[in-house]
Amino acid sequence: MIRKTGEEPLLLQTVRYASYTLLQIIQGLIFVRVILSYIPMARNHPLVVFVFQITEPLLEPVRRLIHRIPSTRKMMVDFSSLIVFFIIEVLKNLIY
Repeated sequence: MIRKTGEEPLLLQTVRYASYTLLQIIQGLIFVRVILSYIPMARNHPLVVFVFQITEPLLEPVRRLIHRIPSTRKMMVDFSSLIVFFIIEVLKNLIY
């Protein structure tokens, strides 16, 4: 079958859409985590535990990389959420 220029196979469209949606969900969870870090609540609440379990594997490697830079070791603010959020945004732009 001959395809028109610019037309993608349905499977590729589906994979792109699913990947984009997953990245948006992860960005949303990172945003929720940042908000939850400013709200005094029990850390054992099921919502908090869920958000931390999903986002921590993404944030921890970035946090370790940041702390390898000597000038960032004494910083009081954790920029790992912002960096991962930016990386996900770049990935989303590459997908679409």
